[in-house]
Amino acid sequence: MIHPYQEKVDYDFEKKGDIKTKKKLNELYEELQPFGFEYAHNSYIVNMNYVTKMSSEGDLKLKDDTLLRISRSKQKSFREAFSELMGYKY
Repeated sequence: MIHPYQEKVDYDFEKKGDIKTKKKLNELYEELQPFGFEYAHNSYIVNMNYVTKMSSEGDLKLKDDTLLRISRSKQKSFREAFSELMGYKY
């Protein structure tokens, strides 16, 4: 499922807030990676533009206060992507 950032866009689906797709996660990642998405876990990708905080323990916080765990296998690449994004922002 794709969980859109609700504050910005109002979607009209059967279950508000969720978009279903038959694509595999790696297919979605290939399409969305150029727009700032990165793997935080083997099970999900995250839009880096909505990450507000990342802890040294491997947790991240999104703008809507969602808390997610970054898997150990993805921590290095996710931290690098986050650092790169912060470098562009500031």
